[in-house]
Amino acid sequence: MALTIYKQSQKAYNLMRKMFVLPSKRSLQKMLSKFELKPGFNPDIFKNLKATVAKLPAEKKLVNLLFDEVSLAPGVFYNPALKQITGFEDFGHRQTKKLADHALVFMIKGIKSKVKQPLCFSFCQGATKKDDLKKLIKTIIKEISNTGLIVIATICDQSATNISVIKSLQEDTKRKYLQEGNEYRTQAFEFEDQKVFPLFDPPHLLKGMRNNLLAKHLKFVQDGKTKYAKWEHLEMLLKLDVGDDEIRLVNKLTENHVNKEKIPKMKVKYAAQVFSQRVSSALRFLAKHNLLPAECEETADFLLIMDKLFDSFNGHSYTVKQWWSNDKLQNEEDIEGVQNANCLKVDKFNSHSDSDCILVGEGTLLKVYKPNLDEGSSHVLLETQFSDVVLQIETGKFTGNCEDRQIIVLHPQSYEVFHLKRKEGHMEAGEQNYLVPIIKHSFTRKADSLTCGPFGNIKTRDFICIQSLDGSLSFFDQDTFLFMCIFNDVIIPSPVSYIASSDSFVLCKSTWVIEIYSYQQLRESSELTLRQNKKNIPQWVYNAGEEITRVQVIQTSNNFSSIVALGERHVYCFQDNGLMKFMIKLDFMPICFCAYLIGWYYEPGARLLVMVTSDDSKLYVYEGTTLLWSCSLLHPAISISRCFLKSLSGGLVTLSANGIVNVGYLGTEPDLNSNAPPMINDISDPEQVQKELEVVEESLRKILNNNEGSAFKLTNVDNGRSMEHLLKIKADVGKPVQNLFQEFSNDKNESLHLLMCPVIVILTCEDPKFILSVQVTYICVSPFSCSESTICLDDVNGTEIIENQVFLTSEGDISDTQVKILLSITDNTGKIAVLTRNVLLPLSLYCTPTENIDDGRFKLRIQTNKPCIEFPKIFTDFSEDELKKYGNTITFSYRATKQTVTLKTDLEQYTIEAEDFTEITSVLDHFLIKLIDHNARMGVKDFKFNIINDKEFIKQLIHKFLKCVETHAKERNQLKELEDELNILQKQFTIVQKKLLVQYGALPPGDCDPLEFLMKDTHTRLIKVVYEIIQCKESVCRAGGALAAVGKLLIILLKQSSKDDFKVTLIEEMMSLGSLYENYQEWEEAVTQAISYILNNLFKKNEKDKEKLAPVTEQGILSHINLKRFLKQIRQIFDKMFAEIFESDDAEKDAQKVLRIQEFVEVL
Repeated sequence: MALTIYKQSQKAYNLMRKMFVLPSKRSLQKMLSKFELKPGFNPDIFKNLKATVAKLPAEKKLVNLLFDEVSLAPGVFYNPALKQITGFEDFGHRQTKKLADHALVFMIKGIKSKVKQPLCFSFCQGATKKDDLKKLIKTIIKEISNTGLIVIATICDQSATNISVIKSLQEDTKRKYLQEGNEYRTQAFEFEDQKVFPLFDPPHLLKGMRNNLLAKHLKFVQDGKTKYAKWEHLEMLLKLDVGDDEIRLVNKLTENHVNKEKIPKMKVKYAAQVFSQRVSSALRFLAKHNLLPAECEETADFLLIMDKLFDSFNGHSYTVKQWWSNDKLQNEEDIEGVQNANCLKVDKFNSHSDSDCILVGEGTLLKVYKPNLDEGSSHVLLETQFSDVVLQIETGKFTGNCEDRQIIVLHPQSYEVFHLKRKEGHMEAGEQNYLVPIIKHSFTRKADSLTCGPFGNIKTRDFICIQSLDGSLSFFDQDTFLFMCIFNDVIIPSPVSYIASSDSFVLCKSTWVIEIYSYQQLRESSELTLRQNKKNIPQWVYNAGEEITRVQVIQTSNNFSSIVALGERHVYCFQDNGLMKFMIKLDFMPICFCAYLIGWYYEPGARLLVMVTSDDSKLYVYEGTTLLWSCSLLHPAISISRCFLKSLSGGLVTLSANGIVNVGYLGTEPDLNSNAPPMINDISDPEQVQKELEVVEESLRKILNNNEGSAFKLTNVDNGRSMEHLLKIKADVGKPVQNLFQEFSNDKNESLHLLMCPVIVILTCEDPKFILSVQVTYICVSPFSCSESTICLDDVNGTEIIENQVFLTSEGDISDTQVKILLSITDNTGKIAVLTRNVLLPLSLYCTPTENIDDGRFKLRIQTNKPCIEFPKIFTDFSEDELKKYGNTITFSYRATKQTVTLKTDLEQYTIEAEDFTEITSVLDHFLIKLIDHNARMGVKDFKFNIINDKEFIKQLIHKFLKCVETHAKERNQLKELEDELNILQKQFTIVQKKLLVQYGALPPGDCDPLEFLMKDTHTRLIKVVYEIIQCKESVCRAGGALAAVGKLLIILLKQSSKDDFKVTLIEEMMSLGSLYENYQEWEEAVTQAISYILNNLFKKNEKDKEKLAPVTEQGILSHINLKRFLKQIRQIFDKMFAEIFESDDAEKDAQKVLRIQEFVEVL
């Protein structure tokens, strides 16, 4: 066992040696040296192989014969275990005295099985001679045939000896054909009447192609056009693509790849990295932008062809991962041929709303499955048997008074509609599922298929259209016959589907054409009007030239649906107006397909994907004409669909001809912990839990009501003194100082970090024995940051002075200039009290006075009931001499953004102006606080001020705020896309690492160059995406800062202008601008719920408006449609609030005008 683990992975063995007692590597090597492995053929290998092969089916006996030669360092060694001297030429059957410097190894690899077995090896001097190699190949093929295996092909590299031997074997076969009078048409050679096809290793073929391109131009034909690929184009690309690796188009391309003198011509990886999609894209991009000659695009086309060709040979065949199957629930008798493709339907019902249900028709049986991972629960909801065969199963709303989906079952001469019900069971009996019959209707013509939908745009219920065996269409409403359409050019029934977006039908006729008729046309061309020889002309026609076997309609936008049709060799996709979107030519025989959307049809980024199955049990997934994925199915499928189960969203459902239903998923990620046992919760005793709960409740009750034995309480301490009296707290800020320690920092924003403002908290405790601990937490809004976010004190000894530093960290807009300090105080009984202090940061920390440049676009006037005060008395952060030279006009420049804001004063009012609203907020807030504080210190008690603005200013402000919200949402969407991409790349990197470890541990080690290249490429992409995420997070924070700044200005104006304090408070809480901080930017989600409450309760909305503005629950808040509604709701709230303010102001002005007129009349 230890030897097996060691040979599989030496790293894994080293790890296990740390956990278990295992032999050392030297002991294992010593043990291996005792096994006698001689060159040549080992009879035991073939004997064991023969016993194993006898159990294999015929298709798994097909193998390839691989052989390769490697160079060795010559030398002579003595093996003490075998008492032999090794290092000479040894072919098993013949030995010489020449020193060996090459080793030749033969092995077989199964084509449709996992058989992999080294067969023999030999040592020689120089390359193995042609005659010796030819004899070895013949002998090995003969021995392999004796075991029962069948050699289909040989695989080797393109060495001169190998090519010569293969040509010799082909010449022998050709000579034999000529002697027998037969024509030699294949490239295979025969040995004992067995054809063997010689193949060359694809990596070496790629290397050979590169070596030829180094010396010659390559001429190839693509789409009927002759093109030329030239190596000099790659040299031009390398010469142009210079700079740091982070900014290069192809950062992996080096001199070792392109320079003819430096290329390691025997290394395959350098050829694979040149013939890659990335190099092709870079060449094409530079050629299209005229940075390289236009002929470089031809070389790009060739590189892309080689990349795809190499991937097809060097790829991996994946299989759908099975999640659930009903094979164990099926009867043992063979029922193949009873199943048909229309008997599979996946839908969700109200009685089982947590997961999709799978409906399957099997002969006269209807089975309803609800797969889940719980082995103890039943996967079968019900089975019911009808008196007639089930032809098709569909779901819809066929009666107008039912909200749940209903099941319609089509029989040869009738159809039945059922309602799936569930009845909860009692303690000993489980729940019951049963079908409630609603409609049963019979008809005379033999049915083939049905389609249903809201024909005629009737939204209350679905109608039924049944196609007969003669191709006629019969329309029904519940159990009422409506009309019939007969087509003279239809011989046999073909696929029919309904297009709800255009109220029309797509008919695939037996004449190999696709025709579209509106529902109104079919009504008018019923059986009665056909007798009058009236010809019905379809809306549009497409001649496919082949039989259409399946058709599906799927809505892909608000206005259009897509029609996807499957032919014998093609997949067609049209819009419902007849415009062809794409056509895929298939090189296999398709059986069935399923089209589906990634996203919602009303989203602009929704993607249409088409899954197609083939007759050889393969699954192909296309987006447009691009093949995204291909893999093998577990069985041949006659029908395919998607499902959304409780534990598997986006599962794949397939139905086989013998009734087997498989649910799987397209996954390739390995289970990294497959041996971990399932987590099982221990069974708890309810009585024991109740006792423990009572003990805890009693302990809590004692703590809360502890009047004895405690000298300290949360609200009453030491004879009525509060916590505020016990612990006196004083918080203040100092003057910003230069931080010389970081003067030579290489940080991007080093100039911002240099200026730091001390925040000082002084704690004074009269009786420290009552204080157990104090935790001080600092909260400041970006772009401010603290040197320490939390400081803990285990005890307070009289007076404690705590100092922290606040500084600017980034170039963002400032919305809040206060630092919130939370003090969590724990007393000697364990009770906790939280006290809060706020300090205002000095203006000099983030602004500097400067010369006035121009007048700002936006202005606000502040009127006071007292004479205006000089600026040096208000802005005490700066010295009086520093501000006096500016007089009555001061311009401040923000240190972070370099934007300016100007304040002016005269005898009656102050004016603040700036180029943007974001510059006004912080200075205005600071100015108002300082103005109020100055008047309070001067003893002015009746001081009042009023902010004057106009309608145009408010209109521009609201528009700016909505733009900030939109920008913030877009940046968040971009961040989400990058995070999703990072998640995918991380999974890919993990998978590649695991596969690379498997290759390293294989015997013999596999070719790791492609995986290493893929891993390095993925790592590069990971680094790039992480860098983009960091940049995007900074952009989101900057957008959040701008949003908070403009939003706070809106709140300030509302508080100063509105008389309805309750509404203003609600809107301020709704805005929750304090929730925007560096690590949390989910502002839109937090505001959405509050907006709906304010609109519905504060501003009474009718039901129609509520429905229009309600968010689409199936989508995220940041989706395009929800974001538009969100912005519209915000606009409505602010428009109504400011409209009320302006109406109130106008009314007051009118009242004052009337009063003055009355006074004037009295005077007269």
